[in-house]
Order: sequence, then structure tokens, then C-alpha cells
Amino acid sequence: MPENHDPAKEGTLKRPWLRQVARAVEKMLLVIPFAIAFIILAPLLFFYLIAFDITPPLGILFSVGCRSETIDKVSGVAGLDFEIVYTNCDLLAKDEAITVYASRGQGLPGWFSKREIFKYTGGPDISLALTASDRNSVRVSVEAVSSIHFARDRWEDVTIIYNIGHIEYPSANDPKPRH
Repeated sequence: MPENHDPAKEGTLKRPWLRQVARAVEKMLLVIPFAIAFIILAPLLFFYLIAFDITPPLGILFSVGCRSETIDKVSGVAGLDFEIVYTNCDLLAKDEAITVYASRGQGLPGWFSKREIFKYTGGPDISLALTASDRNSVRVSVEAVSSIHFARDRWEDVTIIYNIGHIEYPSANDPKPRH
């Protein structure tokens, strides 16, 4: 028997395919942690991008997330400022809404000082009017809406009166349409 004889190597020399399988398994073991990390982190990153609306590159492939656009701003109605925002969401299903925000025009800047007072489904082309009925009341007038998500009757010391012409899909809690 030769001096460098190793019985462990003898089996692999007779089976070269076994060495190739061992190398392939070794390479797979190096790749598996990266594949697992990708499988776990990719969906988390995707939903993070959607949640924070950082999706322009993804929007090229398919439309995701919500887009909001200020339609109008009205100031000085019964001492309040109003912002009318159209929101269009295309995440799992199409969802459009118009939201009316009220603020005092002072205090904390941005969204912290705003309060949703009226939210309804309808396109951005539906005209909405905000007028002061008196010093402590605001009239919200709209010709037609598809449905109403919510309508506050009061915000702080201001009463909100709704003048809605037609509600396509009414619910029991909606303000009654005018006749």
C-alpha cells in the first residue's frame, strides 16, 4: 500500500459525481441565508414603501398606494379655514373619497391642527360649497354624493349643517337629502 493512502478519499475518487454534489450543496448552503433574508425583507420593504407613499419606481409597473390632492381651500367661514382633499387609493381595490378638513388657522402647523368634518364618496368634479349660516354655524352644500363615510354635526363651538341634494347609496346615519 502506498504511503499517502487515505481510505476516506478512496470512496470519492471512485465516485466523482459525489464530489460535484458536495460542491453544489456547499454553494447552496452559502446562498440559503440570503434567499431567506430576501423572502422575509422584500415584502416588508414593499409595504413600507406603500405605507409612506414612496412608490414612484413601483408606480411604473403598477399603481399602488394612495394619492391625495387638495381641490380647494376656503378661509374665514364662521372663523374656520377649510381644505377640501380628493384621495384616490388603488391598493387592493379602488377607493375614492373627498374629505373636508376644518382648522382654526392657528396653533400647530400642518395636519395636527386639521380635523376631518365630512367625508364622502364622489368624484373631484362634484361642486361643494361652504358658507357661514351665522357666526357659529357652517353650511356644507353639495348637489350629489355616492355615499357618506361620516359627517360631523359639530366641531368645537361650530354647528355644521348639511345641504345634500342626492345620496346614491344612503345609510341610516346620513344627513337627510334636501327636497
